[in-house]
Amino acid sequence: MQIKPIADLLRNNNLRYPTLAVLQPTNSPYTALLVQPEALVKVRDNYIRNANQDRARKLFTSIAQEASERSVELLVTPEYSFPWESIEELLQMGVSPTGGQLWVLGCESLALSDLDDLKGRFGQWAEVLHEPLPPHAATARYLDPLVYIFSTEQIGSGAPRTVMVVQFKTTPSGDPDNIEATRMARGDDIYIFENGNEIRLISLICSDAFAFTDEMVDASYEGLLLLHLQLNDRPRHETYMRYRRRLYEFDCDRTELICLNWAENITFDLQDGRAPFKKTNISASAWHSKSLKFATDDARVERNHRQGLYYTRDSEQHRHMLHFSYEPAAFLLEATKVRHHAVPAALSRRLGPELIHVLHWSEANQKWAEATDIAGDGFEAMIEDYSPRVQFLTDFHATSPLAIERLSCVTSGELGPSPSWFAAPNLPTVALEPRTEVVRRLSVAHDPDGKAFREQRVRTIDALAGIPAADLPLPSHMADLHSGYRFTWSVESPNCNVVSIHDNKVATLVYAGESPAKSHLSGLFARVRATISKTSFADRLCVLYRDGPELKRFDPPVDRLITQTNTNPGKSFLEPEK
Repeated sequence: MQIKPIADLLRNNNLRYPTLAVLQPTNSPYTALLVQPEALVKVRDNYIRNANQDRARKLFTSIAQEASERSVELLVTPEYSFPWESIEELLQMGVSPTGGQLWVLGCESLALSDLDDLKGRFGQWAEVLHEPLPPHAATARYLDPLVYIFSTEQIGSGAPRTVMVVQFKTTPSGDPDNIEATRMARGDDIYIFENGNEIRLISLICSDAFAFTDEMVDASYEGLLLLHLQLNDRPRHETYMRYRRRLYEFDCDRTELICLNWAENITFDLQDGRAPFKKTNISASAWHSKSLKFATDDARVERNHRQGLYYTRDSEQHRHMLHFSYEPAAFLLEATKVRHHAVPAALSRRLGPELIHVLHWSEANQKWAEATDIAGDGFEAMIEDYSPRVQFLTDFHATSPLAIERLSCVTSGELGPSPSWFAAPNLPTVALEPRTEVVRRLSVAHDPDGKAFREQRVRTIDALAGIPAADLPLPSHMADLHSGYRFTWSVESPNCNVVSIHDNKVATLVYAGESPAKSHLSGLFARVRATISKTSFADRLCVLYRDGPELKRFDPPVDRLITQTNTNPGKSFLEPEK
């Protein structure tokens, strides 16, 4: 595998390097349409493609027409998805990228016997370019390609030309039947869009990531938009995540990555006469960014959330990661550029992507339609598994998904010490599980690997809610809660999670669980007290725990100051008067 400038390939074929909107380092945003299709994939010795060819042709032809009609500047589809018949149909209809638009299509496999005919098949509409194939194994039957389609001009005449640059997968995936390793012919060239002050663009096809070496990452990461197209039922396997950690370990905020997979639960048709085999997998399609000005305000985070784009943060690498809903859909986004050049600081706001519309394929109407409902994040279904005591959380969630995260953090004592602990990037529940990319957010109950974490947090709220208010061992100045309270969270009192029903006074109730260690209680209390000490609710704190069947309140020992004099020698300084 070697990275080569696409400019050289174009110049050698008398074509100008294109001016693509997504690669211009200006403060003008660009639009992207990312397609995450339902996966029913037919795998045979000679090909890998959609099992339902007629449906796939209609679906992908239609989404490209949508991209054209909406003047989308970047269209991307995952590995093995886009039918060659759809490309041919689109070109026949005169539908192709214009101006600064770019299509990056992960195509169905291409038979080796069809490669020589590719230019003849599409040559009347487009210039078809690809590397000369290196020698391949005698058992090889097909190629795994992606196709860049864009508009440019011939050098000299200035005649407009549509160009198709075909890039072949270089490294086989480790599928159980070893299909790719034995049947796929391997390419060698990975193309890079790069010209002067432009943003760089590289695309990898699934297991190309294995060969994307540290040296390659080091040479290209700055000012890079990397597209990773996949058909992958284990997208968080260590070998697929390794390059991402390398990509984001540098002190540079001008690198973005779009991982695009098929929708969840990929179904493979592996043999004639045998029922298709359905995997249980996540999609893990995600947008990664390290921009220092990335938009993490509540309005942006929750607006994206409602449509199916969920915010998390990798605290170790200071990386923002937006996860797409696992369901089949096409996501239309508006995004800021990966880097800016010669843009005044006051105007340089690299805020990342905002989800504008979600499109779903209608079988009945045979077309794509914009979703009108709020995306299902799995939260309500998760809460149904618990007692009626926590059903109030569904109302919280309807108002603000982030409020769910914050309420959970306060109830578990995971607040502070920073006064801005409740900002989305700082929330402990929003942080990804270290080095795994596992999503643990309560308000997004999709990731099966985050289930244990979410359950523990919900059980903590449930346990506290299950204690009768009258039985709470509260200090006397918080006795108003004995008459009843309700859970709450607001930015006006961000360190509080309850409010008394009759007096409408907020307070902080932390539940530390059963038989916690004294050191844990002491540290938890100190952290919470330090966080709220300078607020008007500093004395409205109670840390609760169970010691066997007994419910207790943790009160830290009173520190004896060295300036104090014991006026009762021989008597315990902390012993109460009798």
